[in-house]
Amino acid sequence: MGKRIVITEEEKSFILESYNVDDAVFKSSNEFKIKDFKKHLPNLKIEKGEDLDEVMGTKDDVIIYKSIDAGSGVIVEDTILIVNGEEFVDIRWRADELEIGDKATWVVSLGYNDGDSIYVFRGSVNGRISSSTMGYGFGSKFFPDGINKPMDFIENDIHYYSARKIAIENFKNNRPLYVVKIDDIPAWTGKYQH
Repeated sequence: MGKRIVITEEEKSFILESYNVDDAVFKSSNEFKIKDFKKHLPNLKIEKGEDLDEVMGTKDDVIIYKSIDAGSGVIVEDTILIVNGEEFVDIRWRADELEIGDKATWVVSLGYNDGDSIYVFRGSVNGRISSSTMGYGFGSKFFPDGINKPMDFIENDIHYYSARKIAIENFKNNRPLYVVKIDDIPAWTGKYQH
Protein backbone atom coordinates (compact mmCIF):
# COMPACT_ATOMS: atom_id res chain seq x y z
CA MET A 1 0.00 0.00 0.00
CA GLY A 2 1.04 3.60 -0.47
CA LYS A 3 2.74 5.73 2.13
CA ARG A 4 0.42 7.35 4.65
CA ILE A 5 0.64 11.10 4.94
CA VAL A 6 0.44 12.63 8.41
CA ILE A 7 -0.76 16.21 8.17
CA THR A 8 -0.73 19.20 10.51
CA GLU A 9 -3.88 21.24 11.24
CA GLU A 10 -2.65 24.00 8.91
CA GLU A 11 -2.03 21.51 6.09
CA LYS A 12 -5.41 19.91 6.82
CA SER A 13 -7.18 23.26 6.34
CA PHE A 14 -5.41 23.76 3.01
CA ILE A 15 -6.19 20.21 1.83
CA LEU A 16 -9.83 20.44 2.85
CA GLU A 17 -10.25 23.66 0.88
CA SER A 18 -9.18 21.69 -2.22
CA TYR A 19 -12.37 19.66 -2.41
CA ASN A 20 -15.98 20.65 -2.24
CA VAL A 21 -18.39 18.25 -0.55
CA ASP A 22 -21.17 19.77 -2.66
CA ASP A 23 -19.53 18.33 -5.78
CA ALA A 24 -19.05 14.84 -4.32
CA VAL A 25 -21.21 11.88 -5.36
CA PHE A 26 -21.82 8.85 -3.14
CA LYS A 27 -22.08 5.63 -5.14
CA SER A 28 -23.30 2.32 -3.76
CA SER A 29 -25.42 -0.64 -4.79
CA ASN A 30 -26.60 -1.11 -1.19
CA GLU A 31 -30.04 0.41 -0.52
CA PHE A 32 -29.51 0.44 3.26
CA LYS A 33 -26.27 2.44 2.92
CA ILE A 34 -27.95 4.82 0.48
CA LYS A 35 -30.75 5.44 3.05
CA ASP A 36 -28.16 6.20 5.75
CA PHE A 37 -26.39 8.70 3.52
CA LYS A 38 -29.68 10.38 2.56
CA LYS A 39 -30.58 10.68 6.24
CA HIS A 40 -27.28 12.17 7.38
CA LEU A 41 -26.23 14.08 4.26
CA PRO A 42 -29.56 15.01 2.62
CA ASN A 43 -27.95 17.38 0.08
CA LEU A 44 -25.33 14.91 -1.08
CA LYS A 45 -25.65 13.65 -4.65
CA ILE A 46 -26.28 9.91 -4.58
CA GLU A 47 -26.12 7.44 -7.44
CA LYS A 48 -26.98 3.80 -7.25
CA GLY A 49 -24.01 2.07 -8.79
CA GLU A 50 -22.68 -1.40 -9.38
CA ASP A 51 -20.55 -3.23 -6.85
CA LEU A 52 -16.86 -2.53 -7.28
CA ASP A 53 -14.36 -5.34 -6.99
CA GLU A 54 -12.74 -5.22 -3.56
CA VAL A 55 -9.17 -6.22 -2.85
CA MET A 56 -8.33 -8.87 -0.27
CA GLY A 57 -6.07 -6.86 2.00
CA THR A 58 -6.34 -4.69 5.09
CA LYS A 59 -9.21 -2.31 5.77
CA ASP A 60 -6.95 0.48 4.48
CA ASP A 61 -6.12 -1.40 1.27
CA VAL A 62 -9.81 -2.07 0.60
CA ILE A 63 -11.00 1.53 0.94
CA ILE A 64 -8.01 3.04 -0.90
CA TYR A 65 -8.23 0.76 -3.94
CA LYS A 66 -12.01 0.97 -3.98
CA SER A 67 -11.69 4.78 -4.04
CA ILE A 68 -9.22 4.64 -6.90
CA ASP A 69 -11.53 2.34 -8.89
CA ALA A 70 -14.56 4.58 -8.25
CA GLY A 71 -12.83 7.59 -9.82
CA SER A 72 -12.55 11.28 -9.09
CA GLY A 73 -15.32 13.08 -7.22
CA VAL A 74 -16.79 9.87 -5.79
CA ILE A 75 -17.31 8.77 -2.19
CA VAL A 76 -17.31 5.03 -1.51
CA GLU A 77 -17.97 3.07 1.68
CA ASP A 78 -16.60 -0.18 3.04
CA THR A 79 -17.72 -2.10 6.11
CA ILE A 80 -15.63 -4.64 7.99
CA LEU A 81 -15.75 -6.38 11.34
CA ILE A 82 -12.69 -6.86 13.51
CA VAL A 83 -13.23 -10.08 15.47
CA ASN A 84 -10.86 -10.95 18.31
CA GLY A 85 -8.26 -8.70 16.67
CA GLU A 86 -8.60 -10.16 13.14
CA GLU A 87 -9.91 -7.96 10.32
CA PHE A 88 -12.76 -9.64 8.44
CA VAL A 89 -12.67 -7.41 5.35
CA ASP A 90 -14.92 -9.93 3.61
CA ILE A 91 -17.45 -10.11 6.48
CA ARG A 92 -20.47 -10.48 4.21
CA TRP A 93 -19.08 -13.86 3.17
CA ARG A 94 -17.93 -14.88 6.65
CA ALA A 95 -20.79 -13.92 8.99
CA ASP A 96 -21.46 -17.61 9.67
CA GLU A 97 -17.99 -17.93 11.23
CA LEU A 98 -18.86 -15.58 14.10
CA GLU A 99 -19.12 -17.25 17.49
CA ILE A 100 -21.01 -16.22 20.61
CA GLY A 101 -18.73 -14.28 22.93
CA ASP A 102 -16.34 -13.02 20.26
CA LYS A 103 -15.18 -9.44 20.86
CA ALA A 104 -15.93 -7.40 17.77
CA THR A 105 -15.56 -3.90 16.36
CA TRP A 106 -17.74 -2.67 13.51
CA VAL A 107 -15.61 -0.41 11.29
CA VAL A 108 -16.89 1.74 8.43
CA SER A 109 -14.46 3.54 6.13
CA LEU A 110 -15.38 6.21 3.60
CA GLY A 111 -13.01 7.05 0.79
CA TYR A 112 -13.16 10.25 -1.23
CA ASN A 113 -11.11 10.52 -4.43
CA ASP A 114 -10.41 14.11 -5.53
CA GLY A 115 -8.32 13.02 -8.52
CA ASP A 116 -5.01 13.66 -6.73
CA SER A 117 -5.49 12.10 -3.28
CA ILE A 118 -7.65 9.63 -1.39
CA TYR A 119 -9.18 10.98 1.83
CA VAL A 120 -10.15 8.28 4.33
CA PHE A 121 -12.80 8.89 6.99
CA ARG A 122 -13.62 6.25 9.57
CA GLY A 123 -16.08 5.32 12.30
CA SER A 124 -16.08 2.35 14.65
CA VAL A 125 -18.26 0.83 17.36
CA ASN A 126 -17.11 -1.83 19.82
CA GLY A 127 -19.33 -4.74 20.75
CA ARG A 128 -19.63 -8.49 20.98
CA ILE A 129 -21.14 -11.38 19.09
CA SER A 130 -24.21 -12.80 20.78
CA SER A 131 -26.79 -15.47 20.11
CA SER A 132 -29.23 -13.80 17.74
CA THR A 133 -29.43 -15.53 14.36
CA MET A 134 -32.29 -13.62 12.73
CA GLY A 135 -31.56 -11.05 10.04
CA TYR A 136 -28.93 -10.57 7.37
CA GLY A 137 -25.16 -10.64 7.77
CA PHE A 138 -23.40 -9.77 10.98
CA GLY A 139 -25.92 -7.10 12.05
CA SER A 140 -28.17 -9.69 13.65
CA LYS A 141 -25.28 -11.04 15.73
CA PHE A 142 -23.38 -7.83 16.63
CA PHE A 143 -24.42 -6.26 19.94
CA PRO A 144 -22.87 -2.80 20.54
CA ASP A 145 -21.31 -2.41 23.99
CA GLY A 146 -23.93 -1.50 26.58
CA ILE A 147 -26.89 -2.63 24.46
CA ASN A 148 -28.83 -5.88 24.89
CA LYS A 149 -30.08 -6.00 21.30
CA PRO A 150 -28.29 -6.73 18.04
CA MET A 151 -27.48 -3.86 15.72
CA ASP A 152 -30.24 -4.84 13.25
CA PHE A 153 -32.90 -4.55 15.97
CA ILE A 154 -31.93 -1.29 17.66
CA GLU A 155 -34.29 0.48 15.25
CA ASN A 156 -34.56 4.22 16.07
CA ASP A 157 -31.47 4.17 18.27
CA ILE A 158 -29.21 2.66 15.58
CA HIS A 159 -27.71 6.02 14.70
CA TYR A 160 -26.40 6.43 18.24
CA TYR A 161 -24.50 3.17 17.80
CA SER A 162 -23.65 3.39 14.10
CA ALA A 163 -20.09 3.22 12.80
CA ARG A 164 -21.47 4.47 9.47
CA LYS A 165 -22.95 7.58 11.11
CA ILE A 166 -19.62 8.30 12.84
CA ALA A 167 -17.77 7.98 9.51
CA ILE A 168 -20.35 10.22 7.78
CA GLU A 169 -20.00 12.82 10.56
CA ASN A 170 -16.22 12.77 10.12
CA PHE A 171 -16.69 13.31 6.38
CA LYS A 172 -19.28 16.03 6.91
CA ASN A 173 -17.02 17.84 9.38
CA ASN A 174 -13.88 17.49 7.24
CA ARG A 175 -12.02 15.18 9.62
CA PRO A 176 -10.10 12.66 7.50
CA LEU A 177 -8.21 9.97 9.41
CA TYR A 178 -5.49 10.24 6.77
CA VAL A 179 -4.83 11.29 3.18
CA VAL A 180 -2.79 9.37 0.59
CA LYS A 181 -1.57 10.82 -2.71
CA ILE A 182 -2.74 8.59 -5.56
CA ASP A 183 0.67 8.75 -7.26
CA ASP A 184 2.18 7.13 -4.12
CA ILE A 185 -0.14 4.11 -4.30
CA PRO A 186 1.24 1.13 -6.24
CA ALA A 187 -0.96 -0.92 -8.56
CA TRP A 188 -2.73 -3.73 -6.71
CA THR A 189 -1.18 -7.13 -7.48
CA GLY A 190 -2.87 -9.22 -4.79
CA LYS A 191 -6.10 -11.20 -4.66
CA TYR A 192 -9.65 -9.88 -4.72
CA GLN A 193 -12.60 -10.78 -2.52
CA HIS A 194 -15.12 -13.19 -4.03
